[in-house]
Amino acid sequence: MFKYGSFRLFLAKFILGSLITAFAVVYLISLYSYSQTDPGFKIFETGNEIKNYFGLFGAYLASYSMFMFGQISYFVSFFILIEGVKNFLGIKNSYLVLKIFSNL
Repeated sequence: MFKYGSFRLFLAKFILGSLITAFAVVYLISLYSYSQTDPGFKIFETGNEIKNYFGLFGAYLASYSMFMFGQISYFVSFFILIEGVKNFLGIKNSYLVLKIFSNL
């Protein structure tokens, strides 16, 4: 189950898995706090108050992903979270590219 290999590979997978998992959590929270009035895709007004929990970065991230994927962006963020946790724990990820395209 836990196939890290050497200590260097363990450290690399641990750090990469932690970063992917952290990004997925930020992605989920920014999608959760998405508001139509926040600046983002086709909205460039600076006078509005940003309601997203992660500020301007979260507003742009949620806006562009909602534009590109719609409601499926929640599934994309859960997929990123699951793959990050699997990488963090050292569980073997086979056919990752195929999983990404089949998920989209």
